[in-house]
Amino acid sequence: MFQNDDSDMKIAGEKIDIKSADRTQDESDSIELQIENGNIIRARRLGSAVVSVIQSETDKLGEGGIIASLDMKDTMLIQYRMLMIFTVVSTIEQHSPNKHIMRTALNTFYDILKREDPEIYDYMSASGASSFYYLAIRRGGDCAANVGKSFAMLCEREDDGQFIAAGSEIYSHYRRRTLEMIEGNKFVV
Repeated sequence: MFQNDDSDMKIAGEKIDIKSADRTQDESDSIELQIENGNIIRARRLGSAVVSVIQSETDKLGEGGIIASLDMKDTMLIQYRMLMIFTVVSTIEQHSPNKHIMRTALNTFYDILKREDPEIYDYMSASGASSFYYLAIRRGGDCAANVGKSFAMLCEREDDGQFIAAGSEIYSHYRRRTLEMIEGNKFVV
């Protein structure tokens, strides 16, 4: 029988990075605190609630409201939904009390959206619309007006004042609604 001499072998990662281990423990403790104080459950409720708002308001698109007076094609309705989704996501990203709440709410949102509306989820994943909207926000100044211009451009109605105004109103409306939902969850900080 052969006896292997493995005395020259080294074990990968023999040296432990204490700072990395401390960060991992701190992160674990932070998540545990969010679970214990109920924030993770609240964040899941938030993610679920924003999907419900998007779905219920999408069902009512032809019944008046922000875009009732616009002559919209199906592709423009998709852009309307993309702007709704972008606004909800960016508002949660910007206004969640901490990264655990943000991640949980968004993961819940995306999981439900993927399950209940895979077509719009796939389109959202493949579309570059969010990039235009993020650029519009980062531009500074009047974010709603900048987003409105991006919406009009994505609808191929770049110079149409009604589309610019509608995009601006869609952004402002869903931002306000999402902020109300974040505040309504009474996260423990």
